[in-house]
Amino acid sequence: MEEAIRFRITKTPGESIMVEIKENEKFYPFLHYHPEMQLTLVVKGSGNRMTGDSVGYFKPGDIYLIGANIPHYFRLTEEYEKATSISVYFPQNILGNEFGSLPELANVGALIRRAEYAIKFSGPDMEGLRKRMTELSRYSDLKRVTVFLELLDSLAKSPQSTSLSGRSFPVPESDKDGKRTNDVFSYLFSSYKDNIRLSEVASVANLSPNAFCRYFKKRTGKTLITVVNEIRINEACRLLIKNDLPVGDIAFMVGFRNVSTFNHKFREVMGVSPGDFRKNQTVFSEDAEMQHAG
Repeated sequence: MEEAIRFRITKTPGESIMVEIKENEKFYPFLHYHPEMQLTLVVKGSGNRMTGDSVGYFKPGDIYLIGANIPHYFRLTEEYEKATSISVYFPQNILGNEFGSLPELANVGALIRRAEYAIKFSGPDMEGLRKRMTELSRYSDLKRVTVFLELLDSLAKSPQSTSLSGRSFPVPESDKDGKRTNDVFSYLFSSYKDNIRLSEVASVANLSPNAFCRYFKKRTGKTLITVVNEIRINEACRLLIKNDLPVGDIAFMVGFRNVSTFNHKFREVMGVSPGDFRKNQTVFSEDAEMQHAG
């Protein structure tokens, strides 16, 4: 994904772990990346997210660990104008070579390596970890480092985690196509309910249809229709959990032209039918994710 925007994290001198608390602010809505790893707790707000090649829905209480240079964004749904979140930015080599080889830190090292694919943590048993993450901003210097390592160790042992991206991402080479990619995804998220035509999306990217298909496949590892269907089904999951509308109505609301195709694509992506998803929403609502190898 060479086209994502490189984002600069501003830290004070002598600070390797930066804690950022945003209250009633908007998330940065554009696809971006940075060399620091990112641990984010969503306190308030919900919407769509993209991490690497994974499209999904985020909600209050979710914790995300995003590896270095993984393209990502969080975009709020219409009912939320602003959000509250706590993010921690830290270097990928936080453990160092010798320190990181200590057996006591084996779990943390494994977690950092796994974060190359981005990880989501969620569930009712995460409450203690959310509290500790909230308290992290109170500490500084060595105390912050030790408390943060303890937090990472607890996350590493948590059974309530889901790897998101289907592939790791190398350091991007250029930012020159950043606006193009963000324009494309902004168009897809605003138009997924409509009959999206390849020619129209290619026009947004200022490319011919054939050139756009090559461009999009190279950057995302997926075809345009695959990404569009993931966006639609992600929104369908949210609607199935949120209300009691008939499945057929939801299928048309998210952009499918017939219920049969919707049911087929939903089962293909989620592994269950829309009806079964709704029946088991207390389970699925915690971990409804689009997971594909790309």
